[in-house]
Amino acid sequence: MKKYLALLLALVLCLSVAPMMALADGSTYIVAGSDGLCGSSWDAADTANQLTLDSSDGLYKITYASVAAGTYQFKITDGTWSNSWPSANYEFTLSSAASVTITFNADTEEINVISDGIGEKQALEITSVSLAGDGEDAWLGGSSWGFVAMTETSAGVYTYSCTNVPLNDSKGHQFKIVLNDSWDTSIGANYDSEGTITDYDGSSNIWFALSYDYSDITITFDTTEMDLVNLTGAKITVTVTETAGESSPEETEATEATEATEETEATEATEATEAATDATTEEASTVTKIYVSVPDDWENPTLWAWLDGGGNAFDAWPGDATTLNSNGYWVGEIPNWCDRIIVAANDGSYQTADLTITAGAKAYTLTVTVDESGIASCSIVSGAPQTGDITPFVAGSLLALGALGIVALVVVRKRFF
Repeated sequence: MKKYLALLLALVLCLSVAPMMALADGSTYIVAGSDGLCGSSWDAADTANQLTLDSSDGLYKITYASVAAGTYQFKITDGTWSNSWPSANYEFTLSSAASVTITFNADTEEINVISDGIGEKQALEITSVSLAGDGEDAWLGGSSWGFVAMTETSAGVYTYSCTNVPLNDSKGHQFKIVLNDSWDTSIGANYDSEGTITDYDGSSNIWFALSYDYSDITITFDTTEMDLVNLTGAKITVTVTETAGESSPEETEATEATEATEETEATEATEATEAATDATTEEASTVTKIYVSVPDDWENPTLWAWLDGGGNAFDAWPGDATTLNSNGYWVGEIPNWCDRIIVAANDGSYQTADLTITAGAKAYTLTVTVDESGIASCSIVSGAPQTGDITPFVAGSLLALGALGIVALVVVRKRFF
């Protein structure tokens, strides 16, 4: 009888342990990255890119049978953006088309790419040069982030010009240089005081200011000394001059409307200054102030912001630093043309989801909390917090906050451009 009881006990123990083992062995890891590699663009839930556990060495693996020559980036995710590896995108270059195997050690978080085609970056053959930017009115013919061709005015020198560009609310515009009609070879804002590109960066936009009611704009992109492997050394020149001639009736009306708007905005700013100690100053015409409250283990919060369908506000993840004020809020600024924002912390290890805001707003107050299961939420309130108002946001208050127009989002995502 004791023998039978022992066997029964052993069977019960096996049945209770087996599901735990299945859970450990059945962890989900998915590659999210460049569409030329994955077939989808940065989709953490695309099971076509799911890695399989190799029991012989304990590594998770996936093989892509035929990948074209080029440079690719990716991350390993857990099927969401709650966890991803490494903290910065993994990048590799194929000098020729080849099979690619990606391996992931879930214990050490080590990632390797194995391919016979891996080699050094190849020199780019430029077949076309375009601008893509926040097209509006005469600027870029009104094309918003479409590719607008530049003209090769001499060997290796490309030019774009437009006239009668009106002064806009942002008092400026932004753009990228796009080579060969591909975002993979777009060039952003890392250049020196002479306009020479110092570091290839496709994530940030090039910004220029407007100060006249109507302006003529000429942009020149000189590739004669460009390093076509690293995409550095080209020179970008933006020239803005006042449009010559008298204003037409339509222009006069636009100018009067602008002056009236500026007068109204000035009046509102004065009233706000008298009403609050944290009133928005003239700087609010170019920046949006962000106030952030985060859990205690979210250290040194940063802000990552961008324009949906456009480009990033900052050069590198995890974005711009914030400063802790006397009221317990971390305070930072983003350009006011941004309509998307992420709050990150711990050098980008923690982050919120993509949060939607309204471009041109003066300030927002963001409150991040994490529940017992580790799921985080973020509330967004338009405007600066009340003085001394640092009451923590709790997950149980979502319904009440929803009635007040506050947006609550689950923290699930990390984003790079």
